[in-house]
Amino acid sequence: MVGPGTLSFWWKVSSETNYDFLRFYVGGVEVGRISGETGWGQTNFSIGTGTQTLRWAYTKDGYTTMGQDAGWVDQVSFVSNVTATVITDVASLPAPWQTADIGNVGLAGSASVSNDLYTVSGSGTISGTTDNFRIVYQPLSGDGEITVRINSVQNTSASGCIGVIIRESLLSGSEYAFMGISPDGTFRWQLRSQTGGLTSSTTASIVTPPNSWVRLVRMGDTFSGFGSSDGTTWTQLSSNNITMASSIYIGLAVASGSSNTLNTATFTITTVVP
Repeated sequence: MVGPGTLSFWWKVSSETNYDFLRFYVGGVEVGRISGETGWGQTNFSIGTGTQTLRWAYTKDGYTTMGQDAGWVDQVSFVSNVTATVITDVASLPAPWQTADIGNVGLAGSASVSNDLYTVSGSGTISGTTDNFRIVYQPLSGDGEITVRINSVQNTSASGCIGVIIRESLLSGSEYAFMGISPDGTFRWQLRSQTGGLTSSTTASIVTPPNSWVRLVRMGDTFSGFGSSDGTTWTQLSSNNITMASSIYIGLAVASGSSNTLNTATFTITTVVP
């Protein structure tokens, strides 16, 4: 993990009090421990600057066993304190669209439009606790949706993401919902439900651009993703609750799946509401 930031997690232990411990280490140094019979409790630790190794360990004194003789950790999250500078480009896109690289990409992306065909190139990934990719975006206030046709995509990596996205912010660890395809044509639904949290994903059938359409809808805190092979008959891949602010961002996303490779995809935007 790269600091600085704040680490949060829940933990509990069932052990011999004051002899057997669930311990937490940062960079090899013990910074917290619990012992005895405890219920679930949330705790927070400040993580220093730079790469830090985190470790949880259950240790015994070797004499007496009490309780379940175990410790548990759950719901680990990290909120970075690093301030990101997002450089946007509006010259090649019609208002209100803007474009930028999110996070620390290996290769800079780009975006342009000609005859309503959007060409977007991006490296990186949308995964884990932070993202690195190219976004074409505009502000969204309240409910909204975006529907696009993916006309072409390069088959760079199965872990790539090409499609539509709604993000709470332009920081790399932002909450988000994504609906699109992998470079091999597999429909992909992804989300991060809390800032700095892990990404979860669902995949479905394979389509072949240009016969691929995707739609992403926000209604309150409910985000839903849909896919289609003809733009008429739609299948909902998933729907999840994500608590986001009212004023957020909506648009296109391209991540090649690799920091040293660009993926160039083309889109036709059929609907943006509002």
